[in-house]
Amino acid sequence: MHRKGKIFITLLVLTVLVVGGYFLALKTGVIWKEEVDEEKYRVRGIAVSEDNGDINWTQVKKDGNMSFAFIRATQGTMVKDKKYSANYVGATNAGLKIGIYHEFVYGNDISTQVKFYTTTVKVPKNQLKPVWKIMFDMSLMTEDDKIAFQDQMLDAALKIKETYDKNLMIYTTEKIYQELFSGSKFDMNNLVVENLKFKPLMMDASRWNFWQYKTDGTVPGITMPTCKLVYTNTPEDFENYIAHTK
Repeated sequence: MHRKGKIFITLLVLTVLVVGGYFLALKTGVIWKEEVDEEKYRVRGIAVSEDNGDINWTQVKKDGNMSFAFIRATQGTMVKDKKYSANYVGATNAGLKIGIYHEFVYGNDISTQVKFYTTTVKVPKNQLKPVWKIMFDMSLMTEDDKIAFQDQMLDAALKIKETYDKNLMIYTTEKIYQELFSGSKFDMNNLVVENLKFKPLMMDASRWNFWQYKTDGTVPGITMPTCKLVYTNTPEDFENYIAHTK
């Protein structure tokens, strides 16, 4: 091989190693990507619960320039969020599009969680789909546990579809998505993906448009740290998404 060819191959290998190492470092938290450029995303939102205290929704909409909010209604099999009703009314009156979410508790019976959510929550028309926030430690799950979880979640998604005539939206971390929700089993379920390090790098990108990039954000009208999200497509696409929500 000519000397120039050897140099080219060496440089190519070094480039692959450097780029691969960079993304691995991001993934493992060794280094962090710089702050998200919020101005790049014109459709912004938040996720809130009683932990955020009293919220001035008019200020959130006007000064915070927020377009949507995920509002917690239920948790596990029996906990109703104390601020659910107030947040529902406040966000709706302020003109935000809302998604009403259930905070999943691993270890609680899934069918009981479905019943609790569907008897508590009425998903309004012209709003976001019903949402389940599924974030838990998977380290103790066996392969059999994962298969059982997937089967039970398929049943849950079907029951929610039957109740609201809308497909369940799954709000989760990229790691849980890759382990439990990737592939064809859940291809009808849109995703809200949390990745606090960088924009998610997922193969089936058509399934997700909502990205939670921060858990301790500052938002006008809210005194407590707040989860911040963006819709990664255009405002026109967002309106079209709402209009054709199924």
